Amino acid sequence: MLCIEINQKQDSHKNYNMLIIIGHVSYDEIVNASGGQSVIPSGAGYTGALGGSMIQKDVGLVSRVGADYNMSHLARLGIDLM
Repeated sequence: MLCIEINQKQDSHKNYNMLIIIGHVSYDEIVNASGGQSVIPSGAGYTGALGGSMIQKDVGLVSRVGADYNMSHLARLGIDLM
């Protein structure tokens, strides 16, 4: 995982900061002892973006995903996906 912080001046009084995370995203399938299972989002990129979104408003994630990856997990966190 690679984290980059971008500082750009928008005007003479305010700074614009954005944290960009570069890393993989995936799913973990968890099976408990009673046979129940759940699928949760994971991966270094996802975990970094999750943590970054808790301390900073503007977080972006760069990752390669398949067409079947559910982006709603990231969108709910406010992660920039474009």
